[in-house]
Amino acid sequence: MFKRRRKDDYGRIDYATDKKKAQISRGLVKLIIGGGIFAISTILFLVFMLPSFKNAISTTATFVIGARGYEPSLKLKEKKEYSNSVASLSTSSKYIGDVYMYGDEILYGTVGKSSEHSEITGLYIFNISTSKTTQVSVKLDNSDILENKMNDKYIVYLDSKRDMGSTIKAINRATGTTFTVKVCGASNPSISLYDKYIVWTERTGTNKDKLFLYNLETKENSTIHIFNGSEQYAFSQPDIDENTIVYAATSKKDEKNSAIYSIYIDGAETEPYVYETDTYVHNPKTNGRAAIWIDTNGTTSSNLYMTEDVRNNDSRPILIDSGVTQYDIGDTYITYVKNSSIYLYFFADQEKYKLLPENEYGVLMSVHKEAITWLNTTISTRNKDEIKYVKIK
Repeated sequence: MFKRRRKDDYGRIDYATDKKKAQISRGLVKLIIGGGIFAISTILFLVFMLPSFKNAISTTATFVIGARGYEPSLKLKEKKEYSNSVASLSTSSKYIGDVYMYGDEILYGTVGKSSEHSEITGLYIFNISTSKTTQVSVKLDNSDILENKMNDKYIVYLDSKRDMGSTIKAINRATGTTFTVKVCGASNPSISLYDKYIVWTERTGTNKDKLFLYNLETKENSTIHIFNGSEQYAFSQPDIDENTIVYAATSKKDEKNSAIYSIYIDGAETEPYVYETDTYVHNPKTNGRAAIWIDTNGTTSSNLYMTEDVRNNDSRPILIDSGVTQYDIGDTYITYVKNSSIYLYFFADQEKYKLLPENEYGVLMSVHKEAITWLNTTISTRNKDEIKYVKIK
């Protein structure tokens, strides 16, 4: 009932030892209580204070390139997943080629069942409203269908050779007529389509590349820009949307830097507008007003930039993200790939959203207006190619 005190060899109570034990016990209790308070404080800091601290750092940083300061997007939090409206395109084909979504229609190429070398020989349109799939009649002169794009008037594609070289072809959707746009003897160019126009860059000589604009109604082909042998921007792809063509070329104020050149094709101007970026520019893309680009020739260390108005040098570029491998632009947002995941950046709230759930990965296939398509590259799903799509409302 009572704790027995320790006695010495002569039977006397050892008060000194008891006092020492009591001091040690009180010290241990203080240590335990202090450790608990520290642990709780650390947890509270990590949960509540650290995110705010990190966000404060990210919103006040300035990225300096050349002689110009670049402001990052104001909010960099990956706030939520945006995958509730994602759907899958179900096909009987094991392997799928290029994919392009326009409105409620998805145009995609397929590898033939009897193909020995994985040639993309089939072309189909899937309507997401009716769930109806229609085969597009295509007669190939070469081996593969590449770069297939569409709108309500035309389908365009490359009739491509495996050893380089292709023919750009177009189909008038109203009449079903197929016609040749141009034979490209030494290249498989990237095509951009808007309304009745397509643009592309093509090697036309040993040290010369040309940027072409083709009118699908009048069959008129125009040269927009000539890249000589000393320029490296012929590797950069042009883009067209809302009658605006954008492409990369040498800066007018500093030959060591790049600029984005833009032409409004229904206007009266004869010279392109030059938007000075003070960065290297590769593969600029536009929605007719805003433009985006990366600052390397497609490496994993690329920085993604945006300007709200590519025809106004007072519109300062914004650094959207780093380590970007793919990207495109819609009406109200940017879509890009980083670490094999797909993100959305909205102009209105300057927020990034993760499109894919955790442990799911994708390769961007097409972006047009509100429509996004991608190839699901998650390992557990790769029994056959799976195309996913979403429409951003």
